[in-house]
Amino acid sequence: MKKALPSPPSPRPALVRALLTALLIAPLLLGGGGCRSTPKPGELCTQKGCVDGLRIEFRTAQWQAGSYVFRVEADGKHTECRSVFPLMPCNVGRSVQCTGDPNAAVYESGCGVEPAKQSFSEVHFQSHPKQVKVTVLRDGEPIAEQSFKPTYAEVQPNGPKCDPTCHQALETLGL
Repeated sequence: MKKALPSPPSPRPALVRALLTALLIAPLLLGGGGCRSTPKPGELCTQKGCVDGLRIEFRTAQWQAGSYVFRVEADGKHTECRSVFPLMPCNVGRSVQCTGDPNAAVYESGCGVEPAKQSFSEVHFQSHPKQVKVTVLRDGEPIAEQSFKPTYAEVQPNGPKCDPTCHQALETLGL
C-alpha cells in the first residue's frame, strides 16, 4: 500500500497579495498601461477629470481696495462682472456678480482670509472663444486692457486613448 504524500503548505496570504499586486502592476510598468475609450481586458484608465475652456489668469502683486468692473468681450458676446475689494465674507456669498454671456465668469479667491491673501484669480470661459478682450477698471479708471487670440491644446489626463478629452488654453493679464 502506498503512503499518501503530504500536501504542500499553503502560501502565506501576504505573499499571495504581493504576487497578485505585481501581476496587476507589471503591465503598467512595462508600458502596457495605455487604454482606449473602451479599454481592452487588462488595460486601465484612471479617473482624472479636466476643465474645458479658456482661462485668463490675473497677475498682480497685490489687489488694491476699491470697486472693480471686469468687461469681457469674446467673439462678439459681452460679459460684465462687478465686485468690491476686499471681498465680502464667505457666509455672505460671492463678491463677484456677472451679467451677460454665461460662458464667462471672474473667479474670486480668499473670502475667508485676510485681504492681503485675497484675489480675483481669473476669467474663465466654459467655451473656446477665438478672440477675447478683457478690460479691468478700479473705481471707474481702467487699470488693464488686453486682447487675446488663444491657442487651444487637446488634453487627455488619463492617457491618449482614455476619456475625457478637453481643449484648454491659458493666457495671462498683468495689472
